[in-house]
Amino acid sequence: MRRVPLAIALAGAVVLALLAGVVLLGNRSAAQSFDLVGVSAEDLESSGIVLKRPMSDNLASVDEKYASKVARGKHAPGATVRQVVLAREVDVEDLQAERLVWVVNFEPDSIVPAPPSGGGLLSTDPKDIRVKFALVFVDATTGEWLFSLEESRSVPVKN
Repeated sequence: MRRVPLAIALAGAVVLALLAGVVLLGNRSAAQSFDLVGVSAEDLESSGIVLKRPMSDNLASVDEKYASKVARGKHAPGATVRQVVLAREVDVEDLQAERLVWVVNFEPDSIVPAPPSGGGLLSTDPKDIRVKFALVFVDATTGEWLFSLEESRSVPVKN
């Protein structure tokens, strides 16, 4: 008779331990950085940007459709959106400073490439330039366009 309550108590303890583990893992993964389609965390960090998953209490005031509209209008009117992600953008200069943003990730082939800047050994012909990624960051609380980030590659000029 005593074994039944003890077995139930042990089973209850196991269930509670499992639930606590799931909650801890969920909180841990919410704080980790993540990659966008076609853009690695390293690509972003080399540009001074760190993105983290939003926490459960991070709520956007504007939706992803509105963010896409803002991003297209400001950066790429005819481009195709491949992904829109809600994220916390962390300031690499001040890791405590962060803001909630929509990251609008465009299909690279739908972006008109910008000519490379700087020195003159790279082709400026659009057919020689390949867009690796194009992102627009929109403030998720105000809906304001914040900035864009694009990485392109060009072929060397042939003599």
